[in-house]
Amino acid sequence: GSVDIDTLFRIGRGRAPTGEPAAAAEMTKWFNTNYHYMVPEFVKGQQFKLTWTQLLDEVDEALALGHKVKPVLLGPVTWLWLGKVKGEQFDRLSLLNDILPVYQQVLAELAKRGIEWVQIDEPALVLELPQAWLDAYKPAYDALQGQVKLLLTTYFEGVTPNLDTITALPVQGLHVDLVHGKDDVAELHKRLPSDWLLSAGLINGRNVWRADLTEKYAQIKDIVGKRDLWVASSCSLLHSPIDLSVETRLDAEVKSWFAFALQKCHELALLRDALNSGDTAALAEWSAP
Repeated sequence: GSVDIDTLFRIGRGRAPTGEPAAAAEMTKWFNTNYHYMVPEFVKGQQFKLTWTQLLDEVDEALALGHKVKPVLLGPVTWLWLGKVKGEQFDRLSLLNDILPVYQQVLAELAKRGIEWVQIDEPALVLELPQAWLDAYKPAYDALQGQVKLLLTTYFEGVTPNLDTITALPVQGLHVDLVHGKDDVAELHKRLPSDWLLSAGLINGRNVWRADLTEKYAQIKDIVGKRDLWVASSCSLLHSPIDLSVETRLDAEVKSWFAFALQKCHELALLRDALNSGDTAALAEWSAP
């Protein structure tokens, strides 16, 4: 059937379409954060289809406003990993081939709109996954390649233990969390395919503090010019408040310690400009105590 906002509330609050009480979906922590998600439930023989078009609607809106758009999808393997089986038990990984056509459909719709890059989040790749789940990545991404450029995105930990799995995938780039992960930038550069873009998650997307941009510059400068490189927040900025400038009643000294989501974007712009020009004066000024 169709999915609308009422459906989402019914899943979250627990109510059948008839109005009768029903069990709400389980809520659990999103990896190691204090944010929660509603746990997807799978039944044997589950079928999938695209019924919720919010992503496409928002892409259309952003394109109409003239923005350069990089849509974000939660990847199929992580999505299945985060879900749970309801009723008769079975291996939920067996649903992968059933869900891939829906992902292909979404990517085709995005390609039709002229989208160049799609960020496809696979944070399960920072976990110690069973081998069967690691092995599922290659056939999954073989099926998804070709319509748009895919930025495989991880966060909250490092990827080095699973890097062999990652580098075998037919994607065009990798985002890594260089704040919470222990990955070595030089090793990543050496092991990633030379034509891949590296999105370096240097600015902490999960806190409220100013970054030491001089330190971040030093962390990444040695690979500038050696491969396609983006600087980025470590993860989505949804974990931070939005804009420090509207906090008019904060003590000035205390305020100088903070950077909210908009200020973190400013930090990324400062870092980008310094990496492109080699002039680090603005970084030192921003990071001065």
